[in-house]
Amino acid sequence: MAFSYLSLQSFVRPPRLLVLAPEGEDWVAMSAAALGAVGKVWGGCASAVVPVSAASHAALAPFLSRYQPDHILEYQPTWTTADLIHPGILERELRGLDLDEQSFSFNKELLARDTWDGHADGAALQVAAERLRAAHGVNSFDRSHPWLFHLADDPDKSGFTALKDVTSQPTGGVPIGQIRTPAALSAAARLGVLLAAAGDEAQATESDTDWLAQVAGTPWNADDTASPFDTAAALCARIHRGYDTDRSSDVVVLGERPEDFALAQLARQVYGAARWLPGSALAWRHLPLSRRPEPVTVVSASLSEEEIRAHLTDRWNARGIRMHGEDSMPVTIVSPGELRPTGRDQVALLNAWDMPLSLPMEETSDGSLVSAVRMPIQVPAPLDAARHRWQVGMISTSHPVPPLSDLFGPSLVAAGDERETFVRAADGGITYASTRVDFVPAGASLAGSLAGPRLVWPSLERILRLTGEPDEVRPSPAGKRARVARRLLGSRSAVEALAAPAPWALLSHWLPGHNRSALPANSAWELKSGVFLTWEAIAAASGDWAQAELRARIDAWSTCGLLRRGLVLGCHDCPRVEFYPIAEVAQQYTCRRCGSSNTLEQPRWKPARNEPTWFYELHPAITELIANDGNYDLLATQFLRSKAWAGACLVTEEFELVQNGKAVVEFDFAAATVEGLFLGESKKNDCLADSAKATLTELNKLLNGCRTLGATHLVLATPKNAWKQATIDAIDKQLQGDAAHGASSPQVLLLTGLGTDPKVLTLDGKPFTMD
Repeated sequence: MAFSYLSLQSFVRPPRLLVLAPEGEDWVAMSAAALGAVGKVWGGCASAVVPVSAASHAALAPFLSRYQPDHILEYQPTWTTADLIHPGILERELRGLDLDEQSFSFNKELLARDTWDGHADGAALQVAAERLRAAHGVNSFDRSHPWLFHLADDPDKSGFTALKDVTSQPTGGVPIGQIRTPAALSAAARLGVLLAAAGDEAQATESDTDWLAQVAGTPWNADDTASPFDTAAALCARIHRGYDTDRSSDVVVLGERPEDFALAQLARQVYGAARWLPGSALAWRHLPLSRRPEPVTVVSASLSEEEIRAHLTDRWNARGIRMHGEDSMPVTIVSPGELRPTGRDQVALLNAWDMPLSLPMEETSDGSLVSAVRMPIQVPAPLDAARHRWQVGMISTSHPVPPLSDLFGPSLVAAGDERETFVRAADGGITYASTRVDFVPAGASLAGSLAGPRLVWPSLERILRLTGEPDEVRPSPAGKRARVARRLLGSRSAVEALAAPAPWALLSHWLPGHNRSALPANSAWELKSGVFLTWEAIAAASGDWAQAELRARIDAWSTCGLLRRGLVLGCHDCPRVEFYPIAEVAQQYTCRRCGSSNTLEQPRWKPARNEPTWFYELHPAITELIANDGNYDLLATQFLRSKAWAGACLVTEEFELVQNGKAVVEFDFAAATVEGLFLGESKKNDCLADSAKATLTELNKLLNGCRTLGATHLVLATPKNAWKQATIDAIDKQLQGDAAHGASSPQVLLLTGLGTDPKVLTLDGKPFTMD
């Protein structure tokens, strides 16, 4: 294995928790209780609560995928919390047992700390949690660590670090007894929830209008306390990576259903600033419109776009004070599927993010990188290695790891480290839990108790094999030829450079049947074994290239084996004319056809001149690459890698997905970035196929292949200036139908103008960016 160094940016962060809340007869109160439990955990500011009925809602799927939680937990309230939601339930449970007062008091104290399961959602919680864990590749993959499956009101019982153990800043919130409506819950989602009885001074129930005013305004807590969902209270910072500087970060979620609350929870974590404004008490002034030059984005999981517009129009018409020139609502209404974030939000420990690190790496035969040493131990202040749990993240700008759920555990660690800790792909790199989960002896040293795995940074070929299991992923015949070209030239970028107009036009002269009438006489020979050009032919076919540049290019291609220099010789017995590379030419040579011995003399070489003429042969793999229009694949990946959001992406050549021994779909290229996995199909024309039926068949093959491999994007590339509208309509209709049946689909991107004026657009014609 080759030895090298890999430069990384490391960071420390609290674990991200996705908590599924039971609903019982009052989903608002139960969600508030779950928020109260999350607010006690260090990392609550990076976590989200989802009511169990909303866990499978289609609107949440893209947000869940982008959120990349570390743990998916089932919330288990105590009897104490249940008594706050349903006053008197604890005493009623015990009064029926006919206990004396001493036994009553003793059992009340015991029962108060016990788990309450009166909500009857236990089975639904477990099913939803297991489904989400399987889909999103979280830190736990079996039930050998039960503390990874539940969140209790006491974070210590769940195995997570309590917020109070990391920071001394007091946190407050809304007493849970006051949270009875969605509007109150929306305020509590910003301010926090107190799992305690409200004091006498807080008995008055606020109106929904008052609650919404707190959501629309600056977060507030009494007595100078902070919200537990404030990153500063957790000594953390919210880092925004890869955002378009022109985009609005404010999103408003409407609707009063559990799925609307869940959508707002997840949007806050993956999109930036998001506010949930439910209720009929919503007024126009509650929208975050002041001093904003761009419209506010409004979305809902339960309301259609038409219902949202009608809802807002009523508020717009009754808005009161009106500004001159206001003739339309300054809002953009979108569906949840259109709300695709262009960057990533990441909560990290304030003094432990973007820390540079360089690790020695060994490169395997498939291009994967394996850390030659264990990861260095990181215990940044104010964390305590003996009591606290955190996540360590590693991001490489030169070797990204797409955040795919199939990349975890054994696929990302060296042999022998598989159960040391939980390792998985996230945040565009690799993340692992700080504590060891294998055997740790009592009294172990710091190095023996904290995780320090040897990480594997998989090549794109390995990523595709892992995500495709149990199906096989193998290079197609065209892919093998492209790999030969990469081996000869040394890199994908060098192969892509061949697709530029000048070198591609020059190399095309080696194709059989190519029109070479403009070349000098006897400067090109086309034999059964191939086409051979002299220097004179190459110079004549090169167009405006300077002679010195052309000479250097031909020498470089000859050195790497792209071209072979030799003579065109005949046989005195056959006579058969063949090309003989320079390494095979001596004073005596053997005819390839009949085996006769020949002498290198004037009658044998072609053309018949006083001295033999050097000819150049193009490597057969390159000839086939040109003959099969391989330049479009090369131009596509070259353009994608030129974008800032994909600058250091991994690229591989054409491959096929094999199921039951049969190739079911081919992709012309693949690219992996810190944002996801892009699979591509290049076409010479502006359509996928000649008929509507064939187009649908080809499209479904590509979409199903993307789903099997976990691809986040499907790129359709063409040299034409646009794809046919009929093709675009067919794609859009198919995606809508798939979504209606609950099938996840990659985002389809249209790459046009290859070789002239390339652009990458979404299906609706908007420029695509992740910048």
